[in-house]
Amino acid sequence: MLSVADRLSERALAMAPQSPTLQGTRASVLAELGRDAEAESLLQPVFDSSPAGINRRYSALYLAIISARRGDPTRATELARIARDAEGDSYVSDRLKAAGL
Repeated sequence: MLSVADRLSERALAMAPQSPTLQGTRASVLAELGRDAEAESLLQPVFDSSPAGINRRYSALYLAIISARRGDPTRATELARIARDAEGDSYVSDRLKAAGL
């Protein structure tokens, strides 16, 4: 399933490379594939330019996971808190728990 998401997210981003939502989508797939450096380079600008909403929440989620993998628990915890700020988003909560955050 991730191989399909990898291919499709790459194609979608190529069609609209300036879309923060597609940048985040592509980055989340890359993060799930363990391609953290590539994911982070797409996610950080989305996080920085999104004051609120789904783009900020999901970029924080995957930046938290990447930070945890890199051994930066302080940053991971702060980003996880930002990701969790949205009430009722069970995917965010479940994914953070699965990552040990």
